[in-house]
Amino acid sequence: MMRTSQQECRGILEYVEGNIIKNIKAENLAKIMGPIYYR
Repeated sequence: MMRTSQQECRGILEYVEGNIIKNIKAENLAKIMGPIYYR
């Protein structure tokens, strides 16, 4: 039971971290591209 729950927690953490990184990249791209695009 402990091993499966630890693996599930790791999978969830990796999934959440991946989504956060994707969101940060999208926000950074919007901040970087926004001023360039609207010039």
